[in-house]
Amino acid sequence: MAQRILAVELGRDWAQAALAERTWNSLTLIGTFFAERHESEPDLRAALARLLERAGGVDVTVSAIAGELVAKRLLTLPFSNRRQLEQAVPFALEEHLPFAADDGVVGFLPFERRGASSLVMACFVRRADLRTHLDILGAVGLDPKLVTVSALALPALLEAPTGGAGGARLLLEMGRRRASMVLLDADGVARTFRAAPGSGPSANGAGGQRALDATVLKNLRQTLSDHSLEAQAVELIVMGAENGELRAQLASELLLPVRSGPAFISVGRLAGATARDMEFAGCLAMLLSQHPHLGFELLNFRQGEFIFLGRGADLGPWRIPLVLICALGLLGALHASLDLAARYRRLALANAQISAAAAPVLGSKPAAQVMPSLRRAIAQSQKRLWTLGGKGSRASSLDVLLAVSRALNPTMGIELDELTFDDSGIKLTGKAGSYAGVTLLKQALAKQSELADLQVTEAKTSGESGKVDFRASAALKALRLKAN
Repeated sequence: MAQRILAVELGRDWAQAALAERTWNSLTLIGTFFAERHESEPDLRAALARLLERAGGVDVTVSAIAGELVAKRLLTLPFSNRRQLEQAVPFALEEHLPFAADDGVVGFLPFERRGASSLVMACFVRRADLRTHLDILGAVGLDPKLVTVSALALPALLEAPTGGAGGARLLLEMGRRRASMVLLDADGVARTFRAAPGSGPSANGAGGQRALDATVLKNLRQTLSDHSLEAQAVELIVMGAENGELRAQLASELLLPVRSGPAFISVGRLAGATARDMEFAGCLAMLLSQHPHLGFELLNFRQGEFIFLGRGADLGPWRIPLVLICALGLLGALHASLDLAARYRRLALANAQISAAAAPVLGSKPAAQVMPSLRRAIAQSQKRLWTLGGKGSRASSLDVLLAVSRALNPTMGIELDELTFDDSGIKLTGKAGSYAGVTLLKQALAKQSELADLQVTEAKTSGESGKVDFRASAALKALRLKAN
């Protein structure tokens, strides 16, 4: 779904805007608009309302505050980290201001890094001016995501960011009610910018041609003198309505080569832009910052108490990619579900095969109980087999009985009362004629190969018969398998 983006610029008694439609891969200009404040109107609210009525619905807004309300300075700071710059720029700019930086809002635009240093354009606007700007826009339902200076956005309209061949460029936007200018060095760095309020080109009485206002000419000369670029050839690029006489007058007064701005605009960047729209060059440049692929950074005064609290991300242009991503996610989830279902199916078949194999021993059992039941049944079968005399890992019951019989000698005077055994060992209870007889029994049982760890746990004299009552136990030895 397309998204409508409005770039609006406010003057003292006028407002101008450019409206574009953004999709997931393009930005197309819909139209440009201009409205003036009537003498009976106290501010620009009514003029903005008329402008918006012509423009229609808006999804995203970016705005520019009047350049003459902004103090600026080009600074070189020994930092390259963004957070460090945010902390250092206000203090560095304060040295060049006649008032405290806390009295206003400071924004900056980084241009280049030189090792550990950074070159930034730092700008200051008073809080009262910024609040008035936002209040006027808010009165007509506009909440700009950023507030910038349109002159610093003008370089975005050029095909090449630098002058090339060591040359500098002076960009001049000749609007209906204001002339804005920005000076770029050969590296494309904005050295300074100016705005001449209320001094845009006006018509002379003779032929209706636009003539150069003296204030504009003064600001152009001042801009060139503030930053001497004698070592570089400066080229003047005029962005405004086509006027051959105006370009000729600029070339004559400034002794600079003058070229027309529309020839430098990339059609692929802003579809639908024409030479007539160049009177709104600042608004067009701000629109390019919202291009889905060619977006660039703008200076932003919406910081601190003025921070933008609306929708932080414009997802409109990304709706189609997001839908495709969601569809791929659903397909991936479906694939994983089918794979999991196939694994559970194979597991169910394996459990069924185990149940079928164990049925003769266990009978019909649920799959989850087959293995524990099978282990218990095997243990019970091994115990019964050992009891019946089958060969396991230990001596059988018959072997144990034979071993005890061999150990008992009639001369020992041993009388067994009880003999118990299991797969772990045997227990004997009986009477002996003397303690010596108990010792002889212990020695005889210890000689049997089937028994180990013989212990007499109890031996005491019986009061009635004078015989010795005893209790003994022995463990079963593990069998040693012999290779054939």
